[in-house]
Amino acid sequence: MQSPSIRFWDPRLDKLNIKIVAAENPTYRLVEAYFQDNRDPENPNDREASESKNGIKIMVGVVDARGRALANVRVIQAFPGEEAFALTTPAGYCEFDMSGDSSFDPNKNQAGPYTIFIRGGDKVVGLGLPLRQHVQYLLKFQQAPVIVPLDKFDLGVAAKIALANTYGIPLNTEAALAKFAIEKKLGIPLTDEIEFQWQGASYVGQMWSGGAVFCKQGDFGNISVA
Repeated sequence: MQSPSIRFWDPRLDKLNIKIVAAENPTYRLVEAYFQDNRDPENPNDREASESKNGIKIMVGVVDARGRALANVRVIQAFPGEEAFALTTPAGYCEFDMSGDSSFDPNKNQAGPYTIFIRGGDKVVGLGLPLRQHVQYLLKFQQAPVIVPLDKFDLGVAAKIALANTYGIPLNTEAALAKFAIEKKLGIPLTDEIEFQWQGASYVGQMWSGGAVFCKQGDFGNISVA
């Protein structure tokens, strides 16, 4: 195990020679990795009670920095000479099948042929079907928070950005609405930017503790606060 972001790592994965290749500045971090065997540890002789339920899938969940499901994230399954991909559903989920050709013998220090990752993020390497057994893997990736350099702001604004990004709504200081709200000293952001319709026109707005900032979509030179 090579990533400090891991919250849960199934120790059985180590026995299968499955590893994490941690990205230096990851876009997505692996935070959880589970293994489902073709038997239940509590009932090793009961095949119907197996963890994997005879499935042979790699199941992947993707969430943002605050733990919310992320849709339409391109997750890649790489194997020798090829790559396949799947987009996450609105529930932040996608899955890949594993073929019989992915069999490997961990007792001979072999590993499976599949690697799962999101571009720029941590990789899980060595997935497959040990000795052709029907097993499954459950992986969870979390979007890494954007690191905002704070030295260019005065101390009060720097504190607001750091606290908002850690405990509240990630604060993009380059966004026009955020710049306006910071300049007007409107407190901390309570929502992400949200698009809405009013009298046939499209608007974008964001709720701050000191008021709602908004403007017509694209007209960031005319921001209002209510």
